[in-house]
Amino acid sequence: MIILLAAPLAAQAQISGFGDGFVRLAKGGAPPPPPPPPACTPTTCAAQGKNCGTISNGCGGTLTCGACTAPQTCGSGGTANVCSLRTPPPAASAQCTATNVSGNPYSGTLCGGAFIDNCSPGALYTCTGGARGTINNCTLAQTCSTGCLTGINDTPVTANIGFATPVASDVCFADTAPLTLSTNATIGGNYVTLTATLTQPHGSAFVNFEGATLDVPPVCGNLIPLTIAAGATSVSWVQPTNVVTTPTTVPLNVLISYIEVASGRLRNLVSVSSPLTLNPGGTLPAPPLVSFGVTDLAGTLISTITGGTNAFTSGTLSPATPAPVGGTRVTVTSNPASAFVSDGSFAIAPGCTTNTFPNGGGILGGFGVLTATSSVLSSLPATVSATSGAGATLTQNVVVTPPTLQLQSLTLTPGAVIGGGSLTATVALNRVVQATDASSTLSVRVSPGSLSNVQVATFAGCTGTPACTGSFTVPVGASSASVTITTSAVSAQQFVTVSASAPWSISSPGAQLAINPAGAPLPLSSVTLNPTSVVGGNPSTGTVTLTAPAPAGGAVVTLASTGAVASVPASVTVPAGATSATFTITTPVVMGLIAQSDIIATFGGVSRAATLTVTPSVAACTPTTCAAQGKTCGTILDGCGGSLVCGSCTAPQTCGGGIANVCGLTPPPASTAVLTVTATGRAGESISSTPIGLKVNVGTSGSASFTTGTSVTLTVSNGRDAIWSGGCSSGGAKVKSCTVTINAATSVTANVQ
Repeated sequence: MIILLAAPLAAQAQISGFGDGFVRLAKGGAPPPPPPPPACTPTTCAAQGKNCGTISNGCGGTLTCGACTAPQTCGSGGTANVCSLRTPPPAASAQCTATNVSGNPYSGTLCGGAFIDNCSPGALYTCTGGARGTINNCTLAQTCSTGCLTGINDTPVTANIGFATPVASDVCFADTAPLTLSTNATIGGNYVTLTATLTQPHGSAFVNFEGATLDVPPVCGNLIPLTIAAGATSVSWVQPTNVVTTPTTVPLNVLISYIEVASGRLRNLVSVSSPLTLNPGGTLPAPPLVSFGVTDLAGTLISTITGGTNAFTSGTLSPATPAPVGGTRVTVTSNPASAFVSDGSFAIAPGCTTNTFPNGGGILGGFGVLTATSSVLSSLPATVSATSGAGATLTQNVVVTPPTLQLQSLTLTPGAVIGGGSLTATVALNRVVQATDASSTLSVRVSPGSLSNVQVATFAGCTGTPACTGSFTVPVGASSASVTITTSAVSAQQFVTVSASAPWSISSPGAQLAINPAGAPLPLSSVTLNPTSVVGGNPSTGTVTLTAPAPAGGAVVTLASTGAVASVPASVTVPAGATSATFTITTPVVMGLIAQSDIIATFGGVSRAATLTVTPSVAACTPTTCAAQGKTCGTILDGCGGSLVCGSCTAPQTCGGGIANVCGLTPPPASTAVLTVTATGRAGESISSTPIGLKVNVGTSGSASFTTGTSVTLTVSNGRDAIWSGGCSSGGAKVKSCTVTINAATSVTANVQ
């Protein structure tokens, strides 16, 4: 999958004149005198808080604000024209463990971060091999300036070599740095631009962004792969960051996998860690939508939609402002509101610029769903609007047209009779019949008895035997019509199917009639639902009704559901002497399309069914205020996809000086250290940390920063055991978790069993 990057913003030009857009010449051809220059407000370096480099003086000139004293440099800490120290990369681990997917330790000179290892990325290690389960088989041999590169004869990490020892012969990389950051320090919540570079001739190259944490999340949830196209030398992306309450440093690196043109072999280029320091005082951005559309399932924009059918909503953000940490919720509404029965709101995942991916999947992603009302009798123009809470509200006009006439249901009242009795069959349509409809004539067929194969039920105008068929017309202005069915006496229970059909309808509803001999207990008449449609997560109440009072001891009616979106008890009992009983149907939260489940009740040899519709949940929003949240500065979310401005602080207090969006004095920075976890062994499992901050899937490594002195417990998913080694060791024993106190950079390996 190729990522398309945004083209540079077009340059803008402006022509100055008298302010009205016209250029005039005075009489005689002489130009008019130029307008007086605008008034300027001079500034100083101190007023701007700058102490190095050159800045504008506010009046068209410049100011020199001084120079920095080594080791500080101008702007290296992330703030332009301010002297500061650049955060150094973390020290390389002295020892580490490196294996292939089978757990066989590597031998040779190995590039850290290119294999299943907990070695420092971008550094070279001397590895000694060993039996499976050997730990710390690699010792630091050399730190590299920009990164390291695997050899063309390395044993691939996925190669099936049994118990043989995999080998590596890797080198330091001495070319353009594989990873560069637009800044190494910024206020948490700001965007940072990252660039992965590969200057060697190559085919398509895949970039794995390593070191992602909750504060610097994976690129678009790993939904879109980063690639460097053949012939290209780099790819850049805008990375969102999280708001922090204390300075937090996250070491980042990339692993670039590519086929080398010269050798035709796979090479892996690993960058050294580039630390990104996030400082407190920031807020999450609210990026505006740049496009919005209402489409069919194929993604084609629509201008009309048939009532009762679904359309899908999607939107995009600018590549320069992808969704922040936590994602962007896009609220979709329609005017008139009655045009659609679901609002189509959707979310864009952190780091993503759209909510649509192949097959509609994604973290906080996927289409929004708009279901057009089926109650319109004439075309209904509607405007569908979308907003992310910032920028302009985008709209699309859609006309809801009446649904085509369809047969919707056929019900029998009652659903069981004693032979010789009569009942009513009612055919319902999806809407009222209009004068413009080509036809509303339908046919009703009554089958023969299921055991005797003779005609035991009929109605006036029903011709044929043993099955008969008759036609009738639903009049204009009506949405249903009924016929009276008469039955014959039977000596044993007979079942008859009554069905309706029409050439203008794609559906042919039907129902089963039970005809019982005289003296037999009357079976189930119906099952009904209230309501028949619920938002996922809400219940519905079902009612079963018998055709006569239940006998002594009650009547046990068995229940079943045909879909996973509705759960029912195994049975419900109608008390003796009663004709009905109720039961509760539970539903889960559903995402995406509307789902349905048939609820089936059975008693006395007769089954009856009713359909429950479960619609997607749309999270209701609860608006808030700055005061309610105890915030006094900066910008916060308003609880409904928008933002609130909570004011500013008076010096020397700053916004977020200890608590996000609260004025206060900035506390001294807390000391942090990096915990690196490498998970090997059983595929499909993962290692998670408490406190939250680190989750590593088997076959990968991950890192996160924790305040020094923090006790971190690492736990295997699904209750699995692991053999722990490194900074947290189980001594070869298989245990479910391991706890380590972080006082310095620490590496842990978990071999999941």
